Amino acid sequence: GDLEEVVKMIPNVALDSQIPEVFGRIHSIESFSALDGHGIRCIVFLQGCLRRCVFCSNPDTWKTTDAGRMVSSKEIAKMIKRLVPYMKASGGGVTCSGGEPMMQAEFVAAVYQEAHELGVNTVLDTAGWGNQEDFDKVLPHTDRVMLCVKAMDPDRYTRVSGGLKQKTMLRFFKAICEKKIGLWIRLVLLPGETDNEEELRLTCEFGKTHPDFHGIELLPYHRLGQHKWEEMGIKYPMGDTPAMSEERVKWAMNFMTKEFPDVKIIR
Repeated sequence: GDLEEVVKMIPNVALDSQIPEVFGRIHSIESFSALDGHGIRCIVFLQGCLRRCVFCSNPDTWKTTDAGRMVSSKEIAKMIKRLVPYMKASGGGVTCSGGEPMMQAEFVAAVYQEAHELGVNTVLDTAGWGNQEDFDKVLPHTDRVMLCVKAMDPDRYTRVSGGLKQKTMLRFFKAICEKKIGLWIRLVLLPGETDNEEELRLTCEFGKTHPDFHGIELLPYHRLGQHKWEEMGIKYPMGDTPAMSEERVKWAMNFMTKEFPDVKIIR
């Protein structure tokens, strides 16, 4: 069901409970956002990612050490507490994004427990990372997952993600299916890679295998992060590939809504 319904089921426990204090490395925080989940949200962007996706617009989130800043889960909890009235009124909550949040599973789990104690929902914005131990830490405290699937064809997935195999994402997907955690799929529309009928159809079919599948968010490829690659002294892998055209975006949207009704364009 909707996240508003999920919130009603979250117990309002006293604030002195035994949630552990965990420190995590974050890139940044948006404390009053209407993106990455329902309602008004606090979005915690975690530092660190081992994928090297060719379309990445935030390569400054890759480094796992000597970057970002260390914060306590209790510090995040204080920030959430100030926003609770706005979050509850809008069905909002806390989103952990990245980087790759599942690389810091213990920290994410602590932040989500704090959110639930305050009576707001949790969303995990991930590309699917980790092992069963990580899943067991985070997923019991996760209300909704936004899963960036990269590509459905395994070879294309490896190309798009900078050399990584698809199996880690599939393992994560299996775990959220088993726990029946609500799912939104995210797919970057990448010229010449994911903007074809086969990829779009397979993405819809993949989502339908999940027991609580809510919809698909299409993210048209753009070049807004190119300067960050250059500032880091790394060649931009998309070269001169132009941003996805409006015409092509409309075509993809029309094609996908024939396969599955709930498709959004996210820019």
